Amino acid sequence: MRVGIAPLLIIIGLISALVLAPTIFSASYVSIPSSGTISYGTLLLHVEGRHIKDSKGTIVYLRGIHKPGFLDPPHTGWFVQEGATNPAQGTQEFNIDNVAYNLDKMAEMGINTLRMFLPPCINWLSNIDGVRDRVGTVISMAAERRIYVILTGYTVGASAGQTPIPWDPYTKTNERGIFTSSDDYVDFMLQLVSYYSGHPNVIYEFWNEPHGPIHEEFFNVCQDTLNQVRASGDTHLMIYEFGYTGYESQQAIVNQGWILNYTLNPNITNIVYSVHCYRYIDGAGYISYFEQKHLYNDVRQLLMDSGNGFGFYMQAVKDLDLPQGIFEFAACNRIPSADWQNELEANMNMMRVCNEEGFSYTPLHWWGQERQFGMFVETTPTNPWLPPLNEWGIIIRDAIADALS
Repeated sequence: MRVGIAPLLIIIGLISALVLAPTIFSASYVSIPSSGTISYGTLLLHVEGRHIKDSKGTIVYLRGIHKPGFLDPPHTGWFVQEGATNPAQGTQEFNIDNVAYNLDKMAEMGINTLRMFLPPCINWLSNIDGVRDRVGTVISMAAERRIYVILTGYTVGASAGQTPIPWDPYTKTNERGIFTSSDDYVDFMLQLVSYYSGHPNVIYEFWNEPHGPIHEEFFNVCQDTLNQVRASGDTHLMIYEFGYTGYESQQAIVNQGWILNYTLNPNITNIVYSVHCYRYIDGAGYISYFEQKHLYNDVRQLLMDSGNGFGFYMQAVKDLDLPQGIFEFAACNRIPSADWQNELEANMNMMRVCNEEGFSYTPLHWWGQERQFGMFVETTPTNPWLPPLNEWGIIIRDAIADALS
């Protein structure tokens, strides 16, 4: 049968459109079972030496922001509504328009990474209010804006506060019996990875600030989790850290053994190493041995000189050719006012060093300054969300812009 030229061109055009659709329509969705949607816009990441690369071989530096995500009550929302004061007032209803608005603002700042806390594990397991798919929706919407999402656990039980280690007997008294052993935690991680496996922009973190005198046990459980995740065929990045960490750090960094003795199997790829780095925290005061130092040369020495605790760790990671990120730090707006400008300069210089050294980072916090570490001026009913950036927010914005230039 003969086909005229014009109809033939139409057929060819339709076929081409179908083939190229994921590339042309970056917001297109493909439904997949039990894991929400896949959105085209970000590429799956992997590790080569100390570099994170996408599937085209381009080096990717994760530079973004931390947001509590689904942690605040009622554990099923994400962002405060337009004009709301703060999440503690129960305004965190899940609203697609609010999520899109905030992600658009992140993208406008050049942010390519959002680190956020998962719902309490018990809520994710019970899927209260369909929270699993709400998390997946945020991941998809972030991908449309070329933003990677780091998912990390903070608490096992609802309203339990920060969980030191996510299985009994290390959990808090009011959350015992949820993860009765490390096997329960490993099973949770496998469920989590399986549920969001279709999202190329998701990154998993074993746990937020795991701490306590159990370096070896935590290491073994992470290694077991990693082994089983990779055996399942999943290759997404996984972030590994141990301990609370200030500039000089507390237990995990002062005792440097963990990075040398508890490095995950290098033959199992796509692992990123992380520390948290605070100079001052409300309620804890100064937590850095170098708390009064803030100039560039001092901060560089603090971060990179192997003669001190934190620098020893950072240099060890570099020498081991491992990818490194500082996925929590912030200028604390509760610091004594006389040191506020030094606090800002110290954190600004830390991001400068990270840009120079090729470290990834996600400072705190995508919220108003009525809360500790907030990067926006105070949010009030007459000052709609998002309010203007405060001094700390401007520093974050400019550091990311410098990294992109």
